[in-house]
Amino acid sequence: MPYTLSWYVEDAVIIIKVTGSFPMTEICNAVEEVSLLIQQSDRESVHILADLTDISQTPKSVRLIASEVKKLYDNTRIGWTIAYGIKNSVVNIVASIVTQILSHQYITTSEEEAIAFLQNKDEDLRPLLKDYT
Repeated sequence: MPYTLSWYVEDAVIIIKVTGSFPMTEICNAVEEVSLLIQQSDRESVHILADLTDISQTPKSVRLIASEVKKLYDNTRIGWTIAYGIKNSVVNIVASIVTQILSHQYITTSEEEAIAFLQNKDEDLRPLLKDYT
């Protein structure tokens, strides 16, 4: 499996780490798994960190990716999605376009910057994330 999924902060922040190629079938699987985690949480909003440091390839169809990822945003409890660590220029272009299409998405260079961004956007997370900065 080209990704791992877990709670970064229990019931508050999900982290997905993608490695290698991330084909459309796996993107669909990941969206479904993230949706299930969001449903399990009691929090008003659940955020997602996407560690794309080791991703090498994604489908080039921005329309397909955006259409699938948009399913997450049909859930009113989804908060911010912050992608970081993108080194591949094609993946960066695809991620940038998807980010422009969907609201509440942000791209940064590092995990530390992603955490700082979340702390700034969601005050309730500040005490929960203090050990991660």
